Amino acid sequence: IEIFFWTDEPGDGRPDPTAHVRADIDPDRKARLVAILTSGAKVQQWRGFAECRMPGCGETLGIADLGAHGFVWPSRCEHYVTEHNVWPPGADELIAAAGVAS
Repeated sequence: IEIFFWTDEPGDGRPDPTAHVRADIDPDRKARLVAILTSGAKVQQWRGFAECRMPGCGETLGIADLGAHGFVWPSRCEHYVTEHNVWPPGADELIAAAGVAS
């Protein structure tokens, strides 16, 4: 299951990160998600870096896809959680799959 893979163009079926910004994320759940995202195993290596898709940010992100618990995500995607309060579709399911749900 892919998580934190964002839209490149309208209608491509992937979410827009700006639509998933939440101010009500419990700090403990946020920390749990970040811990999972930073401990995944490398699944795929890419040649170029990704950039943050939030308007005005431009932070350089990772060059690999990581995975665990049946999910795959781009490396350094925790940036969206820690810096922009993004809670994407599938975040709660990933926490539950990792066995650290509250």
